[in-house]
Amino acid sequence: MHLHNQNILPEELPALASKIPAATPSRLICIIISASIAIYLNTLFNAFIFDDIFQVLENQWIRDIGNIPAIFSQSVWGFDARTSILHYYRPLMHLIYMFNYHVFGLNPWGFHLVNIVLHAGVSVLVFLTAMQFLRASHSSTFDTYLSPPFIAAILFATHPIHTEAVAWVAAVPELAFTFFCLLSFYLYVRSEEGSRSNYILSLVSFVFALFSKETALTLPIILVAYDYALNKGPLRSLKGSVKRYIPYLIVTGLYLIARSYGLRNVAPAETVFDLSVFGHVINVFSFFMHYMEKLLLPVHLNARYIFHPITSILETEALLALITTTIFIILAALALKKSKPVFYSLVLIVAPLIPTFYIIGHSEVGISERYLYLPSFGFVLLLAILADKIRVNKPEMTIGLGLVFALLIGLYSYGTISRNAIWKDEYTFFADTVKKSPDSAILHEALSSVLFNRGDTDGCIKEALQALNLNPSYAAAHIDLGAAYNKKGWLDRSAEHYLMALQLKPGSWEASYGLGVTYLSLRRVDEAIEQLETSLRLNPKLADAHNNLGILYDSKNMPDKVIEHYQTAINLRPDYAKAYHNLGITYAKMGFMDQAIMNLETAIKLDPNEQGFRRNLQKVLEMKSSANKGTR
Repeated sequence: MHLHNQNILPEELPALASKIPAATPSRLICIIISASIAIYLNTLFNAFIFDDIFQVLENQWIRDIGNIPAIFSQSVWGFDARTSILHYYRPLMHLIYMFNYHVFGLNPWGFHLVNIVLHAGVSVLVFLTAMQFLRASHSSTFDTYLSPPFIAAILFATHPIHTEAVAWVAAVPELAFTFFCLLSFYLYVRSEEGSRSNYILSLVSFVFALFSKETALTLPIILVAYDYALNKGPLRSLKGSVKRYIPYLIVTGLYLIARSYGLRNVAPAETVFDLSVFGHVINVFSFFMHYMEKLLLPVHLNARYIFHPITSILETEALLALITTTIFIILAALALKKSKPVFYSLVLIVAPLIPTFYIIGHSEVGISERYLYLPSFGFVLLLAILADKIRVNKPEMTIGLGLVFALLIGLYSYGTISRNAIWKDEYTFFADTVKKSPDSAILHEALSSVLFNRGDTDGCIKEALQALNLNPSYAAAHIDLGAAYNKKGWLDRSAEHYLMALQLKPGSWEASYGLGVTYLSLRRVDEAIEQLETSLRLNPKLADAHNNLGILYDSKNMPDKVIEHYQTAINLRPDYAKAYHNLGITYAKMGFMDQAIMNLETAIKLDPNEQGFRRNLQKVLEMKSSANKGTR
């Protein structure tokens, strides 16, 4: 039949359908995996950005398996003594990064590939878990391309709300905890068929989920809700309840002990907004409303939604939030009576969000899209169940439903692929976030720093000044201005901003280092030495500070100090060509020509395009040749 030349008659549809490959579980899984990977392939070309720099590139833990004990006994950022954020405990994040590092080195594409694979795995688990759950509660068949598990999995795989979780390397805890949570849930459901091994593996998966992210603590709620949805609990007997749930509670208790030991405190202490109990509660409703909005309509996505607290019940947003929450509760109550699968889908949306409501007010950031990664399982399951009810009750709408879902999946895929490009590099990322959150001083300062590194000094100054306009006491913006004015040769203004930064943030090594470099340019040698030495006390790994101190001590004719600092700079950064060059020149001044030549040759190998290195090597070789002739 040449379909492109003929109209398809209704009586021909069965024959046409027979030509379509059967929707076997293995074929459906292959489609899910293919879709999950295809729409994120363009992230393989993305760089490390934002928190990736700190969590991966500056993370010494991931480079040696000998650090595993430290990983499990300290906070997530315990590898850097400078950090003051000590309230997260996620050992598995480092183990995943460690695996990535030893397989791919520090190539970003390898880290992105692992994120994609994890997302594909989660999408398959959405399919398997939905199938296992719905088999026990649903009358529909699952051998079609419109079966609820398949529709749910494809919608999950392509939903644009997941771009932050998948396209951002630093969001791997979200992927890992969701993978192990769903695996634990799937194995728990399978264990009801009489397999004790599945139950034990479910507990093990729960452990991995907990070590991935704290949000996994909500899994017992999900399990209880599942049993209730299938009329199996809160269980039919106290003995049954103890047998099924207590092991998960024991695992939870052991995890909390390990977490408490690793953190030495279990909760963030600092808050940006001082909210009353009422203020916190009303803002919970607001957050919930915005999360539902992004699930339903994933457009205008933003990596940094700025939090503007609601202070009155009479505010428009407060009223809308209350209405949204009330409607959701009413729907859940109706579903509890009419359809347990629908009720359970609603529970799956809310339960994983509960921990995110606790952190309201602890930063300027409002909702975070990655927090919807697991809750979106409940959302896509709900859509699939409702669509299937329509298909079963009104078979004549089957083709229409298929077209609707095909269109939705197409729109989702386009939105995801387009959104992935925002995570390409730090410039595209911060340019997009500043555009969508123009009232954030933090974002303007971040963009300022990126523009400085790109050589756009004027753009850096513009963004730093905007950051200060929003927050006059923001030390980081003063540091950016100090660096930019130094680069433009406006040294007095540079020093002024570095000094202001030190007044606002006395322990800032960045400000001390920058001020030291500016004083070096101003030839204020003693003051430059003082500031650079201070920066090294605050951050001993500053190779540039050691190199600059070598230059300063050379001007004071202190060769021992000069050699010490240049050598330390080289030890800290073995590819530091300029330090090798400077050390070579120092040895030449001292008459140690062989050491001078060796260091200058190393500098040229590291930076063969620097003609100054070659000229100085030639001079040293000539000096050595003249000296040798003079001794004959």
